[in-house]
Amino acid sequence: MPQKRFVLEPDGPERLEISWEGGWFLVAANVRVKLDGKQIAVFPSPDVLRSEQMVMLPDGTNLTLCLKGSTNFVVRQNGTDVSTLFHPKRKMRDLSHTLIVWGGLALIWFIWELTLKVSFFPIVGLVLSISTIIMGFIPIPIVKTTKGEK
Repeated sequence: MPQKRFVLEPDGPERLEISWEGGWFLVAANVRVKLDGKQIAVFPSPDVLRSEQMVMLPDGTNLTLCLKGSTNFVVRQNGTDVSTLFHPKRKMRDLSHTLIVWGGLALIWFIWELTLKVSFFPIVGLVLSISTIIMGFIPIPIVKTTKGEK
């Protein structure tokens, strides 16, 4: 069952989980909303979520859910959009995965150049691909910026 997780406060843990039946690219039925592992709402049809639906959280705050497109959920807590907040570990994980994929593609490119003998500097491709893969496994510190800084 596909799912998406959200944080409710900046740099906080992923406490809110939305899961559904269908696939990663289509919400078919039974949209379940969980907070800290406890189910707080069920929507039998995704058509209900095409318009904003409000759910009361156990702490008394309002959670507004809306389905835009096929699997894009817009989540607001007391009017504040939380669907764009990410946990720093998720940011780091996504960056690491991107570096590993690019390094793997560069390694494949290097092997292709080596077999066809079309490269003037095959060692450069090898060094770049391996160093990119290694950087993907090294944790990169995330610099916290305050609002208004760019």
